[in-house]
Amino acid sequence: MAHIDAGKTTATERILFYTGITHRIGEVHEGTATMDYMEQEQERGITITSAATTCMWKDVRINIIDTRARGLYRGSRAEPARAGWRGCAV
Repeated sequence: MAHIDAGKTTATERILFYTGITHRIGEVHEGTATMDYMEQEQERGITITSAATTCMWKDVRINIIDTRARGLYRGSRAEPARAGWRGCAV
């Protein structure tokens, strides 16, 4: 979880590319990010809904949940926290 423009989706796009899941690096500002699949997300350049994916790096499985910005919707909880999911993003 992080604030707006922290690079969550941008980092995810690079992970997907370098692990071989995608053949190109999607860009949030161009509306080509794989994880921002909704039309409104692509038009506005923001993540509205969370998206999850899995990829492998060498012998390590990486589970990614790309979430909306923590401060974007006041009064709501981020999806991973609500589900009791714990993790660390680098």
